[in-house]
Amino acid sequence: MSTLNTLKFPSGRSVKRLKQDAKALSRAENIPLHAALDLVANKNGFKIGWANAIRQLQSKQNESLLIQKSPLAIELGISDLELEQLSWEVDTIQSNDGLVYGYLVKIEDGPRDVLQKISGLDSDGCIRVGPNAFDEEPEPEPVTKMNPYRKLLILGLNELIKRGLLSLSWDGQSTEKTSHIETVIAGQNAIVSWSDAGFGEVRISVWWKYDHSKHPQANLSGNAREEFQTPSPLAKRSHYPKFVGVVCSAWLERDQGKYLQGYGNDHLFELYTRRGELEFLRNISDPEPIGYEPEGRFHM
Repeated sequence: MSTLNTLKFPSGRSVKRLKQDAKALSRAENIPLHAALDLVANKNGFKIGWANAIRQLQSKQNESLLIQKSPLAIELGISDLELEQLSWEVDTIQSNDGLVYGYLVKIEDGPRDVLQKISGLDSDGCIRVGPNAFDEEPEPEPVTKMNPYRKLLILGLNELIKRGLLSLSWDGQSTEKTSHIETVIAGQNAIVSWSDAGFGEVRISVWWKYDHSKHPQANLSGNAREEFQTPSPLAKRSHYPKFVGVVCSAWLERDQGKYLQGYGNDHLFELYTRRGELEFLRNISDPEPIGYEPEGRFHM
């Protein structure tokens, strides 16, 4: 979670909560987001507007988003503080086989002086950014705590083992059919899917905080319909925040040991995290794997 979001206004509400308030106010009153941010700042103890309030809070805590920039802010050539004042829509630029080449960002609203700083913004307010523009900055893992994605994967795999849907033993020949279940993990609805990867390995995937009713491809037909056959949802990643909180996958080794391959974040794949969700996962208790190890050597 960004340190900006943890800063608190005199009212006691955090920057994260006030940004949510401002977005709701912007929609309800049909006013620009930057104007709503100023109103929220004034109501919560700063009569100097949102940008100046943030600068003052950062100065007090000796933190600066003008130095530490997010990937999207770097691509746009602005600071995180200026990025917070913009509202935008995103479309994914990808090949026919789903490989993401980048994103098309359409800036819908923002202060004129900030917009003028964005080099390459066309007359429609659009700019193309790279495939990593929306990646969250990885945070160092606490020494004594399990990787948060592995927690989800272990909880999901444990459920498959308890239900007798997947065995940790491999006879050297059999293969696993691609399948999935819907279950509850850490109090939230989740999809756990698995498929054979050859040589006894199994791909394990978890979609956590999943709401099928909000999936844009839930009720389509043919190959466009979500059937839970792939490690991540079929929808464009820009739609993920609407219906899923976390997506993660790993390889389960069963031939040369019984463990999830890799250590920490290494060799986990198809990772997606909605803002704020990772902090919750860090705080849940480390699960106990049922008959396997949470980490181990990666096999090519």
